[in-house]
Parts: sequence; C-alpha cells; structure tokens
Amino acid sequence: MKNSATNLSALLKQSAEEVRRANPNLAVLDPFDKGQLIGQAVEAKEGTAVALRGAIAKDASFGYLRGGWIESWFGGQIVQEHMLPHALVNAVVEGEQAEVLVAAARKFAASRKSGVTEYTPLAGIKLDALVAVVDGLDIVPWALVPESARKQRFSDISDPRRYMFMDFPRLGPTASMAIRHQVPDQTILFESHDKVGVDRDARLKERAARAEQGADLVRAMVAAMHRPIVALGGWSQFNDSFANRMVGERFQFSEALFDVNMRRAAEVALDGAATADLFAKLGEMRSGEKEAIRIGLDRLSLAFRRRTDIDKAIDLGIALESMLLHSLSPSDRGELKFRSAIRGSAFLGGTKQERLEVFNLLKDAYDLRSAAVHTGRFGKDKKRGLSPPQVLEKAAVVCARIARKLIEHTTFPNWETEFVIGRDD
Repeated sequence: MKNSATNLSALLKQSAEEVRRANPNLAVLDPFDKGQLIGQAVEAKEGTAVALRGAIAKDASFGYLRGGWIESWFGGQIVQEHMLPHALVNAVVEGEQAEVLVAAARKFAASRKSGVTEYTPLAGIKLDALVAVVDGLDIVPWALVPESARKQRFSDISDPRRYMFMDFPRLGPTASMAIRHQVPDQTILFESHDKVGVDRDARLKERAARAEQGADLVRAMVAAMHRPIVALGGWSQFNDSFANRMVGERFQFSEALFDVNMRRAAEVALDGAATADLFAKLGEMRSGEKEAIRIGLDRLSLAFRRRTDIDKAIDLGIALESMLLHSLSPSDRGELKFRSAIRGSAFLGGTKQERLEVFNLLKDAYDLRSAAVHTGRFGKDKKRGLSPPQVLEKAAVVCARIARKLIEHTTFPNWETEFVIGRDD
C-alpha cells in the first residue's frame, strides 16, 4: 500500500504540474473556468492524467469513490469516473499536498460517513455573539461562518461591478449573520443510488423539518425585534473535507437576495435570549394556532419589506387578521374592523390612553387595507394626524408586538371573555 500511495502521489503531482504549465493564468481564473480546464486535462487521452486515472481505477482502497453515489442535501449524484482524479488534481493545483489528499480520500472511502453543517444567511439585523438555540441549532455572526466561495455569494461586495449572478450586478442585501444546523455523522457514500434505500425518505423528512425550524427561528426574530429580517438562501457542506471536495460548491438563494429595499446597515443587534425563548414557545403552540402565527409573521415580514404602501397595507391586513380574527366562523364575521381593533388593543394592554391609541391605529390600518384592496389607492387625508405610510409603519410594529405576546402565552386567548377595552392592567 505504501508503494501504491507513493506512486499515486507522484502521478498526482505530475498531473497537476502539467496543468499549471499548460495554463499559466490558472490561479486568477474564475472557479468555473478553472474547473473546466482541469477537467479537460484530467479527461485527456494523453499525458500523465491517463496513468493517474488508471491507477485510481485499479486501487480498491478508493471503494465507492469509483462509480458509487454520494447522498447530499441537493439530492445526491453519481460518482463518475472523472470526479475523483479531478478533485485530487484541482486540490493540488490549489496548493494541497498530494500525499495528504490521497490519505484523506482513502479515509473517507473507508468510513463513507460525514457530518453535515447547513448555513442559512440572514440580513436585516446584526449579531454580536453566537446564540445557542437548541442542540444542533444556533445563530452565528457572519464572521464566524467559515470562508468559502458559497459564503462569498452572500457577503458584502465592495465593487458593484463584480457580477455574481447571471451577468448582472447584485445590489441587494448582504448577510450579517447565519442560522447554523449541525447534523451528526451519517453514511453519505453508497454503492449506488438504489442502495440508499429507506434512508432517503427519512433524510428528506429531516431536511424538511430543519427547513421549517429555520423558518420559525426567523419568525421569532421578526416578532422579537419588530423589523424585517430575511433569509437570503443557504447551502450545506460536509464536515469531511474530502467529501466536500467531491460535491463541489453548491448553494441556493431566495428572492430576498435581490431586494434593494433591504440593503441598509444592520445597526440594531439581535436580542438572542428573547429570540431563543420565542422560538421555544412557538414550538409549544397547538398546530392550528401555530399556523396562524406563521401566516401572520410571514405576511408581516413582507409588509416590512414592501416598496409600495398599497402592498404593505394588504400584507399587514392579512397578518393582523390571521392573528386577531383567525378563530371566527364564517357565520360570525361581522364588524371585523371593530373586532380586530378592540382585541388587539385590549390584548396588548397598557393605560386607557395607550389602548385607545392602538385601537384607533388598528382601525385606521384596516381602512387602509380595505382601500388598497378595493380601489388600489389611498385618499390624501391624514388619519388622526398620521399619513398612510406613518399609520402602516406604526401598525406593523403593533402587529409584531401582538405576535410576540401571543407566542409568549403559547396559546390564543378567548377573545370574547378575556379581553374588553375598558379593563386596566
């Protein structure tokens, strides 16, 4: 095995050197273009790469890294013949030691396992220190996310001429923190796709559960901080470095990554303790009430981000109705404006004057929503001294406060018997 490793390492070094000599500008090329050139060299019908491919094909210690299947967060892929030599040559071109790489490849092929770390970059607020939420789930400052090409996709771009997506500049928000899921070691290298078996369904369910968990954590942040906080996309990486090399740099992004309206300094720091507490209590809610809160906070998030007041009024109206009117039966939906206003003001409490201000604010927000839906425009008159944008801005904060208090209670109240407008706290 020692002689085999020595010979393979020598072939690997020579192959990488031939690629460098043939492409002197390789180091400054775009990763995609560089990968294309290395791929052409590895798959050539002449040169040292031919011997390298042959040596790998005959080496049983590489196991399923020759024609197997790697199961990953985006579904997985066949390990094609060229992939292992390509990954090895590319790593040596980047400065890695051939002997170390060969040993790492064999180690992964023998264990066939790796842990997984998933990152969801967020924008809209800053984070000063790591927040541990539950086992395997935390929120990390952006500086603590390991550097990679994937991270760069969501990082600050000082030169807007650097085209990051589809040949046009990205001027939207940049990440200031990330949700991090850490998944324990599991088998990811299989003989074939068919051999994944029943594990696939279980993994898909786990991924869906983690995605919903991340979405609930963002919702908890919105309720805690009363401001727009958005997920920009995400990626997953294997903790085994060689497994990571085999699947390459993949990621996904959301429409929020291009939302110019979100590109602003994140001056407010996240209240990590309040966020973790709200997240835990949201998980305790009954499914129907939890869904109402989720709908409300998702619509509130959109309302915070909307560029037009018409869209903001409609989304905010849906958010408030989801939280304050969700339990009404179809036969009992009269006086919706009055009901939502009185419920919201009584539920938040405070002095009589504070309750009256919230009561009037929620009525005015309801009127704006109705005008937006039925006419697509607002009148010029102010409502109680506030312009439509000012009403919507204040009502959005009230909506977040209502969501937070509902979550803290872990259940919705019996509106008709527990809250009346004249009661003092």
